Amino acid sequence: MDITRFVADLREAAFLLGDHAAYRAQLSRRLRVVRRKLGRATSATAAYAPVPVTAGDIAANGEALHLLLLVAERAWAHAMAIKAAHAEARPAQHITGATRQHLLSRLHKAATTAAHMAALIADRPASGASDVDVLEATAYARALAGAEHFERQADGIKPGSVLPRRWATALGHLAAARVIYSALFTATREDVFKDVLAATIDPSIRYAAYQSRIPRTVGVPQVARQFFPVDDAPLLLAVQQLDPTALQAEEAATSCKSSHTRPRTRR
Repeated sequence: MDITRFVADLREAAFLLGDHAAYRAQLSRRLRVVRRKLGRATSATAAYAPVPVTAGDIAANGEALHLLLLVAERAWAHAMAIKAAHAEARPAQHITGATRQHLLSRLHKAATTAAHMAALIADRPASGASDVDVLEATAYARALAGAEHFERQADGIKPGSVLPRRWATALGHLAAARVIYSALFTATREDVFKDVLAATIDPSIRYAAYQSRIPRTVGVPQVARQFFPVDDAPLLLAVQQLDPTALQAEEAATSCKSSHTRPRTRR
């Protein structure tokens, strides 16, 4: 299904356009084309009535998967356009009020759409997906969920009210995405997975780890292993089946996390 490659190619076009608003407009045009191909287009005089995409639709026509990816990407691009416009107009101010709520609502839309897509892909008998397809869909959904929770903490909060644990949810999603993409790169040696890590996942983890007061000496891979959701047994098993070494340092990372969070006793 090449989910990561499809999204990477879309975002490469965004860099060429140099503007998230233009990227969003491009995605809207492509969405109209895909909806027409799938017979889901709404006429100008009719009320919009979305038809849910099923796992069977994805198995029957790859454009159904592209439809969900385009919807998620468009919502993400809209959020990034809002953020960029605010940074240009008021570079010294945090995003607050209705603008902040609008940005977060777009990221929530992106994350929930991606999570729905990942759930459909995970129904392998109906979707016809491979193990790699399921992991790619999961990584994409986790990355967008991480982006949503990252923005919920990164702006609109007074510095004195920020606590390290507030970043744990964002780090959990980003860590899952990083471990999956790293395992996919190890298994396939396809540079697209490494590029995703370098462009979006690793910088976000590094910033969130700093806000969580994790020492800079703790590298991004170790932070990812530290916050990987090991309680998600199916995800843990899928990652280890793809790359048995993906969480090899998990025990050391867990002890690091414990030493970081445990208060020191005075002697």
